[in-house]
Amino acid sequence: MNGPILRSIDGGTEWQEVADTFGQKWMSITSSIDGTRLFAGATGGVWTSSDSGVTWSKIVGSEGKGRHMASSPDGNRVTSLANKTWSYSLTDPVLAIDILTPFVDEQVSTWSPYVSWGTATNCGYNWDGSETYIPVNCANNGSDIPLPPSYGPNTLTVQGRDINETVVTKSRSFTR
Repeated sequence: MNGPILRSIDGGTEWQEVADTFGQKWMSITSSIDGTRLFAGATGGVWTSSDSGVTWSKIVGSEGKGRHMASSPDGNRVTSLANKTWSYSLTDPVLAIDILTPFVDEQVSTWSPYVSWGTATNCGYNWDGSETYIPVNCANNGSDIPLPPSYGPNTLTVQGRDINETVVTKSRSFTR
């Protein structure tokens, strides 16, 4: 559907525009039981409203996920069947990754890295900007990341991906 999203507050007798197209081609829409929480799917992603469609914001990382959507009765979760099943929760924590040790510009004498992976479900690392990430177990908090391959300056880069396909990358420079 090209054009704006419309809503009715009188059972469909009259309709009003509640959202511009945002340059999108709309494919589906779903709502909470009370109509306050809405999700609208487009070719460019999934948009959400928590005020019956008055204001809208795009869900980061939802590109290509806006087909065949269903909302939970309370409107806190949405599932979409596009290329594969995608689920999103308004209460999902934001993916935050941090390298706690080694410290920035630290001279490392013993190797004991510690990475806070947050809500990541797929974790990996590389050395000095490599394009390839070596998988590690997120539950190990970096203890399975081996010593850097060389003495002198090194950069550890870690990358995590969560269930919403959000990817976060962090780097830490230190000297071994």
